[in-house]
Amino acid sequence: MGREAISKTVTVNVKESTGISTVNTDKVPSVQDIYTLDGRKVNATHASGIYILRLTDGTTRKIKK
Repeated sequence: MGREAISKTVTVNVKESTGISTVNTDKVPSVQDIYTLDGRKVNATHASGIYILRLTDGTTRKIKK
């Protein structure tokens, strides 16, 4: 008994595009938390120094004051 090759054809018809249609850029992220370089959470950036801001969209920013 020899092996026989099996061939199958699949046809896909796409009538409309799929994926991301729009990106919502209306929301401006706000500051959620402020940290000093040594990891202490502070309420505001009163003194001069470098701070790490955690924003509501999950990103971080480093600022020098």
